[in-house]
Formats: sequence, C-alpha cells, structure tokens
Amino acid sequence: MKNLILTLLLLAIFASCSKKKEDSSDTPATENQVLMPFKVGNYWEYIDSIFNNGVFSGLDTTRLTITNSKSITFEGKSLEVFYWTWDAASGQVISWFVRNDSDGLCFYGGTNGHEDFIIAKCLTWKYPVNTGDSWETTHIAYNSYPDSVFNIIDTSQTECLSTSTLFRTMSGELKCIFYKDVPNSAKMTETSPDGIFGSAVQDRTLKEILAYYKPGLGFIGYIQKIDGVIRIKKTLSTYKLN
Repeated sequence: MKNLILTLLLLAIFASCSKKKEDSSDTPATENQVLMPFKVGNYWEYIDSIFNNGVFSGLDTTRLTITNSKSITFEGKSLEVFYWTWDAASGQVISWFVRNDSDGLCFYGGTNGHEDFIIAKCLTWKYPVNTGDSWETTHIAYNSYPDSVFNIIDTSQTECLSTSTLFRTMSGELKCIFYKDVPNSAKMTETSPDGIFGSAVQDRTLKEILAYYKPGLGFIGYIQKIDGVIRIKKTLSTYKLN
C-alpha cells in the first residue's frame, strides 16, 4: 500500500510539472545568492521516476551529499572545492570537485578515494544568468573500467530557457532557473555514472537534459529525454542545509 501511495503521488507531481507555468516577469537571475549552497554535510534527496518508452515504470531514490572540502591548485591559484558525492549501491565512494565561481557552478575534476584528478574548469550551469543565454559545457566523468580515472568525455550546448519557471517538488512548487543541455555527440551516453546527475546512462542515442536549480537551495530536479521521449525524472524530496 505504501508503494502504491508513493507511486500515485509521483504521478501527480509529474502531471503537474508537465503543465508548469512561468511568471510573466521573466527577470534575470541576479539574486545575491550562490546557485548551490556548498557546506560539508549539506544533502539533497530525490525521488527518481523511471519511464519506459514514455510510460511510467518504477521509482528509485538517490541522495547527493557534500561530503568534504579541500584546497586544490589550479592554474597557479589555490581554490577551495567541495566533494559532490552521490550515494552508490556498489559502496564505492566517488566524488566530483565542484565550487561556485563568479560565472556559475563549475566542476574541476574528482577523486576515486585514492587519487585526485584535477582536469579543467568546466562551467556547467551559468549563474547569474539571463533567459536566452547559451554556452558550451565541458563534462567530466568517472570511468570505473579499466583505469578508475576522471576525464573529459564530451561537450554540450547549454541554454537558460527561463529564470522563473515553477517546478513542483515534494516541498511544493518552487520558482527556479530552467536550463537545457544537449550533448554534441553520443559519448555522453557511454559513461556511467553521470557526475552531474548521478544516474547511469546506457543508451547510445542523443539525450536532452532539462535541469532545474533554485538559487540558495540548489539542484531541485531534472528530466532526461532520449530522442524526445522522457526516460528519467528526478524530483527533490527532502534536503538539509547547514
């Protein structure tokens, strides 16, 4: 019965989000806040709705935690980065290095728990941002086989579609920034897990990511599409900010 209730609730959330509204005042996102609040111990939990050929087929849960921080040296400068860590069924702890820079949320590399990899500054989600802004994003992934290393796997075209979209979460309907990310090649679908979203991707077809961020709260959800058909929808359920 509990699973049935949860399933019905998630279907209601998906139906509501598919009819999301936008404020008439689509103002630039220039709040005096960071896009994602990074403090050790902060976490966000999500309910993942899985779809098969666009038809709802099941649920999963994931958790993103800021597990640590450290100073790295990048291009001769000392930077504080935070450990962006998804829960892993395998028990292996893999973390991406991330921080809020003046131009937005950037990934720099990651660690496999034994070795650190400082790769590049990869601006993923621009902030502050205006509706219609677009840029090329470089993506860093972790490859467990055969070398257990982090490397750049692809670039994508990213665009801010709105700075005032309403996205429904378990905490209610939240006004947020709406981004769209489209890979430049099929390489993005060959490596799992995806460091940005924490979901394994096996398909060798072009995918589209619709991501939702609320400044000051962070990553509240996303929708992944394969050939225009929804595959996964991630929705914020609970969170803790220190």
